[in-house]
Amino acid sequence: AEVRAQISLPGVELRCLHEGASASRGAPAPEVRGPLTVGDSPAADELESLTLERRRAIEEITERLRAREAAIAGSIERAETDVRARLDLLLVEWERRQTERLQRVTEREIERHAQIASLAYDERMREIREAATTQLRRELDRAVEALGRDELAQRIDAGS
Repeated sequence: AEVRAQISLPGVELRCLHEGASASRGAPAPEVRGPLTVGDSPAADELESLTLERRRAIEEITERLRAREAAIAGSIERAETDVRARLDLLLVEWERRQTERLQRVTEREIERHAQIASLAYDERMREIREAATTQLRRELDRAVEALGRDELAQRIDAGS
């Protein structure tokens, strides 16, 4: 407000001054500097100091933004590391559970196949015993028959 009170330039010169300062971000353009240097040196100095202050403020804000961006990037990196660590733990736990589950299923299947094999073995042994019994019975029957024939033949020979 104090600077505006000190600057008593016509609207055109003020607009040119603003455009020149905005465009170059430095000292006002030579065509704008002319009217300022003619009679308003303290106002021009104040305007330049305000421009420098604005530049410093912009640089400070830029630096703060860079620092904030670096802090956010660091935070994101830490979060990613944390998530990766948690995922690693979850995957290890999942793998352990799956391994245990697979072992249980494998043990059940082994037990089931062992029972099936045991039943098949028992059945086969029963069949073999029955076959052996049948064969032994036939051979005994043949032997008894042969002995009976031999005895009959001896009695016939002894009686004759």
